[in-house]
Amino acid sequence: MIAKAPVEEKEIDIYFIAGQSNASGYSVFNFNTAVEDNPNFGYGFSNIWYAGDAALSSYYNSDSGKVAGFIKYAHGGTALLDNISGENASNGNWVSLSYEATISPQSPGNLTGGLYRDFLAQVQKNVAQLRMLGYTTINFKGLFWMQGESDKGNPTEYEKAFKYFVEDVRDDLGEIAETDLSALPVFVGEISRTSGSADISTVDTNIAFIAMQQGLPDVIDNVYVIASGDYDINQLVRGSNVAVGTDTWHWNQEDMIAIGNLVGESILENVLGV
Repeated sequence: MIAKAPVEEKEIDIYFIAGQSNASGYSVFNFNTAVEDNPNFGYGFSNIWYAGDAALSSYYNSDSGKVAGFIKYAHGGTALLDNISGENASNGNWVSLSYEATISPQSPGNLTGGLYRDFLAQVQKNVAQLRMLGYTTINFKGLFWMQGESDKGNPTEYEKAFKYFVEDVRDDLGEIAETDLSALPVFVGEISRTSGSADISTVDTNIAFIAMQQGLPDVIDNVYVIASGDYDINQLVRGSNVAVGTDTWHWNQEDMIAIGNLVGESILENVLGV
């Protein structure tokens, strides 16, 4: 990062990616087919940095001189609700402090809210690195939240938890940025309508959860929904489930890139106004 830091640049826009495995980009990736589609998928985009494991290059590029960074913190199989089993048993879940105050937390100060606290720690670490590089103006521009597969059976409680999550993450990121982020844009990726399986009962559960996600902008300001639900991960073929994603839970490379572009387009429209 130090070697690549442009001496003349002192301002950077930061975006966040958080959630579970589809937020981390869990997918089989073929370098050759990716670079055939767009060499930047393999070699990176100018003026866009990633901390974590690209989209907006029409705005952030060497010609415009504008620079963006992405900070990603995601953990597969983890929950926004207070589940501390399975994948949540290692680093915890995404319960935020205000939501925790409304429930009887299973593991207060430890697994309950563990990922949420670790996300904030990751942001603080990366912001400190950017300041060491001479970036005196660090603008937090938006958060892409791709999570829900672990909690899809309880959309009513999820909506409640998500309201608290958005309020808390805006407050906590605002403290790190030392500015008011009460209107920070939050982009919500729909789970796939065939997440887990294309069986009718599973699809019905998924569709009910997606309907809740689609209603979030009506109850929380500056929330935008990414229409990723129509990208199938599974299909029924002669009555049997067939994964068309990387596996039964994760999108394939082509769909991951397509969804990433949807997020970029929404940022361009709703944050950057271009």
